Amino acid sequence: MARIRGFVRHDTRGKEVIDSDDVEKIQDNIENLAKPIRDSQIIGGVLVEDALLEESKINEVRHSLGRVPKGYKVVDRNANATIWSSQKGSDRFLYLVTSAEVTVSLWVF
Repeated sequence: MARIRGFVRHDTRGKEVIDSDDVEKIQDNIENLAKPIRDSQIIGGVLVEDALLEESKINEVRHSLGRVPKGYKVVDRNANATIWSSQKGSDRFLYLVTSAEVTVSLWVF
């Protein structure tokens, strides 16, 4: 098994030893790597599935994010349509317009 240099030591019998300072360093390194992922708002999103959007009207699409979204990504659609926001979303709805009737799944973040 690969070892992280500087973290693994051996006692007088050759047994591997990791002291508490080394464990703290490892935990700090993991925290530094995980923090940007944990704090990313796109990770904390919700999936809205099978929302029917009608052409030439403002469609209210309910989401359960619990806050005003920063944005959304179309993750699936059943027709060739352009989708855009008609106004800023609220803590419960996105307001979307589409160039053609389409059923979409959205990742709201």
